[in-house]
Amino acid sequence: MVTGVETAGLILGSLPLIISALEHYAEGVGTIEKWWRYKRELASLKRVLGAEYDRFLNTLEELLVGLVPDTALADMLKMPGGPGWADAELSRKLQNRLRNSYRSYVETINDFNEVVTDLKSKLELDPDGKVCQRTSPWSVAHASPQPRWTDSRTYKREYKRIKFSLSKSAYEDLMRRVDKDNGILANLTHQSLRLEPVRQRRMTRGVAEFDRIRSQAESLYRGLKKNLCCTCQTPHHANLRLEARTSPNREGDVGKLRFRMIFSYDGFNTSESQAWKLREADIEALEIIEQPKPLRKEQPSPTPLPKAKKGLALTLAASVLQLRQTPWLDERWSTSDILFISGTKSPYISRTFKVLDPETKDESIKHFSVIQNETIFSLGVSLIELCFGSSLEALREEEDVSLNPQLTAYMTARRLLSQVYEESGNRYGDAVRRCVNCEFDHRKPSLEVETFRDKFFSGVVVPLEEDWTDFSSTIGGRSYDNLV
Repeated sequence: MVTGVETAGLILGSLPLIISALEHYAEGVGTIEKWWRYKRELASLKRVLGAEYDRFLNTLEELLVGLVPDTALADMLKMPGGPGWADAELSRKLQNRLRNSYRSYVETINDFNEVVTDLKSKLELDPDGKVCQRTSPWSVAHASPQPRWTDSRTYKREYKRIKFSLSKSAYEDLMRRVDKDNGILANLTHQSLRLEPVRQRRMTRGVAEFDRIRSQAESLYRGLKKNLCCTCQTPHHANLRLEARTSPNREGDVGKLRFRMIFSYDGFNTSESQAWKLREADIEALEIIEQPKPLRKEQPSPTPLPKAKKGLALTLAASVLQLRQTPWLDERWSTSDILFISGTKSPYISRTFKVLDPETKDESIKHFSVIQNETIFSLGVSLIELCFGSSLEALREEEDVSLNPQLTAYMTARRLLSQVYEESGNRYGDAVRRCVNCEFDHRKPSLEVETFRDKFFSGVVVPLEEDWTDFSSTIGGRSYDNLV
């Protein structure tokens, strides 16, 4: 499949051939009195198309600067359509630079390529820009598109056929499309480059803010454990609301951080029960609290709708950065850990505190080497389950099963990737693929490494946020108050 940048290279190589053919056409008709008026039209067309070529070349160079080394870029511009244009890594970098504009860029570049193909056809050039051999008034020596006008019988015979091709009206619509497509490509490039440093600063601030949230969430857990493990011998449940926190809060108060929680304990209906309220966090006590409902179980409500699914996916991805390697989030977490408490609309994660509650770690399942980061792989599995509304076990097929449960989960997730793309689109699919395969182009895939967290944020959180934002804007409204 030809990529957008590959198509751009093909256009860059085709335009000079078309311009050269127009120049030779103009020279040819200039020798025939009956066709003199076409010479001016062809000269004008050549001039305009030459200017469009220069604009396209400048835009393309501007777009690719920084994505490849300067020497490689110079070689690519000298050799349009060469191997450098087909580099998959360059295509990935271009998608990352253009972000939301990439689809529009590809659609526009494809339309531009159609115009170039039509121009070649009208000038009777083959796909390589050479003169078609069946055209009698053209000489194909040295692959040069130069017409042969010395045979008077030839031009009389070809006059009616070529007249339409040389007509100005035959090119007006195509040239309007060239101008429009070139303008769109230039605008998309300029806007993306202007936004690039802003996006980079936002990403850096976002990761740093998540680090601050993680530190305070861990401190909150230690404080709760110290104070909730009382002498009443009754387990206490602390339910922490998961929030994306990818946008500034409404009040604009960056320094103040609040956690929304719901507390309950098994003996809540005894005469000793009373409402709890702490100043350090938004804490809500329910007089009657139902058993929390796992996300994975099928419910009439709240069943995530498409918009809600995308919002929840973003919240889960952001929560991995906020709660990584804290007691709130196990390394091998799953959707069964995510709860919707009756009367609420947001997801929660629950922890139980009781006297002398030992912190144990399940070592019964050995780490499977293909899964490089279990926390991130768990997110990938959760996004797959969210996509299809079913557990990974329910989506398993016989070919996925092995003696190692982790390998079984990995093989199932790998097999479902193509279906995730079809069901939820490219950005969601890219995020899932990176989580399942841990594809972050980093030597040490650990969330404890700051540069890896940057990669995770830009490769998973950002595309999921863009996916949710775009989807929300097309249908109006947003799914979760905490995402605003």
